[in-house]
Amino acid sequence: MILEGMRRSLTRAQDVIVFTEIDENLLVPAGSSKERYLALLSELGFTPVDLYNGLAKTDWKMVRQWLARAHDYCFRLRRQPAATDRSREAPAITGAVPSP
Repeated sequence: MILEGMRRSLTRAQDVIVFTEIDENLLVPAGSSKERYLALLSELGFTPVDLYNGLAKTDWKMVRQWLARAHDYCFRLRRQPAATDRSREAPAITGAVPSP
């Protein structure tokens, strides 16, 4: 699956929204399933969101209910920005600065 190949990039991403088709008729011949795909989304840190309600979080039970009659859903991966890595900053200059 494409998401599996994107795993490394997704671990560095801070905010990703995925609108995806989840169709057993397509997943099974590809060697996967709806449940395996949902498990992968969850494992990667995605949460289901309501596309029609300002991307408000929903729960996985609602996703399964929706997918019983439809083939698409929206998921969001949102992480807090990492704290600044000060080891990459230029060292501070210490000492007196001569006056002109």
